[in-house]
Amino acid sequence: MEESNIIKIRCPHCSVLLAIKASANLERAVITCPVCKQRSPYTAYKPVSNTPQVVVDEYKTNIMRKTQYCAGRLVFMTDDIADVELSEGRHIIGRDSATSTADIRIPRCYKRVSREHLCIEVRRIDDSFKYILSLCKSDVNATFLNNVQIEAGDQLVLGNGDIIKLPGITIRCEFKML
Repeated sequence: MEESNIIKIRCPHCSVLLAIKASANLERAVITCPVCKQRSPYTAYKPVSNTPQVVVDEYKTNIMRKTQYCAGRLVFMTDDIADVELSEGRHIIGRDSATSTADIRIPRCYKRVSREHLCIEVRRIDDSFKYILSLCKSDVNATFLNNVQIEAGDQLVLGNGDIIKLPGITIRCEFKML
């Protein structure tokens, strides 16, 4: 592929970098991210000028090389939810449902967890990461950070070892603080 035929974009869900082949029908294309497996129209992706991580050719995605750094992980203190690695970008935690936009999905049996319950944004600042926790909506059931209830509008900086409590679920934060 010629460099001039490549368009660089960022996944709106997991922020992974993609390189796609330019084509006439690109504006109508739906692209599946090979990392988070979310399908989105091309227009939802954000253009970037960084080195690509993934090549998308004719709407099929292939990972070329992994450059996305794992910034940490969420350890779910229950057997029915797998631990989740976090990379840079915005991560929404919510109950699994056909209408949920959450990329970290909680099983449906946790009915008191909202479909879009809380957000963790991982930002790289200089040579370190900053982890910001906020509620997605003002009407979610009680959620706690280190046994202090989180209020709507709070933007809280998370640290390594912090404990997040959702209804029926406890999550331990394991972050790299470079």
